[in-house]
Amino acid sequence: MNINAILQTTKLLTQEYGIPAWGLTIYQDQKEVCQYVCGYRDYAKQEPATPEDLCWLFSLTKIATCTAAMQLIERGKLGLFDNVSDYLPAFKNQQVLDHGVLRPAASEMKVIDLMTMRGGLDYNLDGLCGDKGSSATNSDIFEQIAKRPLNFDPGTCYQYSLCHDVLAGVIAAAAGIPYAKWLEQEVFAPLGMTQTRFATSKDELKPFSDQYIYENEIIVPYDVPNCYVMTPQYCSGGAGLASSLSDYVLLINALANLGVGANGQRILSEPSILDMATNRLNDEQLKDFSAWRFGYGYGLGVRTRLDNEDNPNQICEFGWDGAAGSYAICDLTNRIGVLYTQHVRNCGPAYDVIHIAIRDAVLAAL
Repeated sequence: MNINAILQTTKLLTQEYGIPAWGLTIYQDQKEVCQYVCGYRDYAKQEPATPEDLCWLFSLTKIATCTAAMQLIERGKLGLFDNVSDYLPAFKNQQVLDHGVLRPAASEMKVIDLMTMRGGLDYNLDGLCGDKGSSATNSDIFEQIAKRPLNFDPGTCYQYSLCHDVLAGVIAAAAGIPYAKWLEQEVFAPLGMTQTRFATSKDELKPFSDQYIYENEIIVPYDVPNCYVMTPQYCSGGAGLASSLSDYVLLINALANLGVGANGQRILSEPSILDMATNRLNDEQLKDFSAWRFGYGYGLGVRTRLDNEDNPNQICEFGWDGAAGSYAICDLTNRIGVLYTQHVRNCGPAYDVIHIAIRDAVLAAL
């Protein structure tokens, strides 16, 4: 693999868009073949970035959440077509807001609807703590979500939403232990991941990579907490994790190697990985998804590439990204796991240019 070509591509693009700090780690065949960091982790540019710097993963959290759900499905504790209300009773008898009129949902929301973002939910965080404010628990927040009318009947449309937050509640109920504890003991610990965690503020995350925001094509400091961590008690299954370049890549590598980590520990079976990475959207739903992820479908919590001309039915690459620009690739064909990290909110070029260039550079370097 021509690592220099990949790094050169990434350097040029991150310099062009002024990314203050970034990192790239690549595993192939269970071995780390590249780990590179650039820039400074602090606003004052006094502390060079390192692979151990912690940042909010935001939606890269979803990969861990759906991995946990697949583990429970494998072990018979959860069914892909189970009703969500079997685990979270507040989701029984939901209503749909249909052209301004409330009506009963045509079907119950199922676990697969949560995993594929077809639950009918939205991503509106306003008011989800209810009257309890910062004392609201996971259960309180799920009850507030359940009270809201759905945007469509479950299973009928794709809409990016709080589905994976609710999935975390299902995981806790099915497992019989808190969601965060399941992740720690069944995903992170077996892979040797010691830095990945839920946290309320950056004060709990050291060393922390300072966060920025992209505004009017300028990157400026953004010292704002993770808005998806709505209370100190809340562990967001959709966007709550923080981790480092060197730690979260261990999960990405395991998924790229059909469930086996670099340390030889298996966290998922091969059939579960293939199920996870199989597109579940129909043609109409793909239109909504492809508007912002061209060439991809959506499986059980991950994008999955559809445009493999040599073998259209082969799952060649899947993964996801996060709101501060982090990006993960799991390449099953070549057993490659890639994790790119940056900490810049609303950075459109990260998704439109940088991520695509990294993906293409990795494939070209083989």
